[in-house]
Amino acid sequence: STPIKSSAASDVYKRQAFDKENEVFKKRVGKDRVRATYMARVRARNHVAAFIRSHYKRNDISMPELTPDFIKEFAVFLSNEAGLHNGSIWENCMWLKGVVMRAHFNGHIPRNPFAQFHISPNTKEREYLTENELKTLMEFQFKDPKNSYLRDIFVFASFTALSFVDIKELNNDQIVDCLLYTSPSPRDRSLS
Repeated sequence: STPIKSSAASDVYKRQAFDKENEVFKKRVGKDRVRATYMARVRARNHVAAFIRSHYKRNDISMPELTPDFIKEFAVFLSNEAGLHNGSIWENCMWLKGVVMRAHFNGHIPRNPFAQFHISPNTKEREYLTENELKTLMEFQFKDPKNSYLRDIFVFASFTALSFVDIKELNNDQIVDCLLYTSPSPRDRSLS
């Protein structure tokens, strides 16, 4: 384990560390990060602050005060008091884990309080449209042109495998007219 540095180093506070990391992240928004991710980090920080106020009756705690019990109690707080479900609890804990791990690696805390903590996002199996379902959707005539537009975006995403965020960030400079040529299959060649 890494020894705690000077007492000044151990006076690093959890919320301050989160705020500092979020400010660095914010500078990257629009370059190699998106605003939605930044906002998720801010929400995680706000949940940590609310947890500290609720359970410790203070505005912040020092890094050495972070224990495995803090992490477990935070996860329970997210479920019981913040009303989050497992996937959101996992996401908030992972943002917190990133801040805590950097503090640990930088010598601000002697042990990793996440070492014995485990939570998984319990992701659900995705369902996919069949070819016939997609074809039916493509041919359906909506009365409202807005629904047709949304359908077209969905179909485009289905064929390109682009995520919603990628489509939202897409601009005209990134769209290129192209024609896909494939070589004939061996079966096609034997017919000629």
